[in-house]
Amino acid sequence: MTIEELANKKAMKAEKYNVFIDEELKTEQAGIYGYFYRDPRGNEHCIYVGKATSFYDRTFSKNGHIHKFLRFMETNREMYSDEFLNDSMATLIENNCSIIVRCLEIVYYFDAFFTRAAHRLAFAELYWITKYQNIEECLDQMPEGVGPNEEEYWRNHYAL
Repeated sequence: MTIEELANKKAMKAEKYNVFIDEELKTEQAGIYGYFYRDPRGNEHCIYVGKATSFYDRTFSKNGHIHKFLRFMETNREMYSDEFLNDSMATLIENNCSIIVRCLEIVYYFDAFFTRAAHRLAFAELYWITKYQNIEECLDQMPEGVGPNEEEYWRNHYAL
């Protein structure tokens, strides 16, 4: 089975849970993706932004978000229950929302130096996260590398 066939099979399973996935995420392109929910009134809100060196892998492989979500739902929320995105999606679906997973940006990942490519991808992810956080969305998403004591230090020294 090709990756496109596998992606389509999992995407069809996800649609049964009211989760809809952009076609770009069925490819091996690198870039930024977002998880959004559409409330019963039709308003869309961002809940998660991520980066991928392969949209297909990050979405559908054994470590992919949709693969883990499907396993979470198929095991009555036993498997992958510690993952924020699975629980958030399930709760939103129970509240008559649909989930839309879309490509936000394709990032050029070819380069002579891995560090440049990796920083380009990381910068693009941070751009989209801050864009949504500036409109009060994606606020539960922590940056990579944040340690367990940083929020407390921030509360004590910087919080308004």
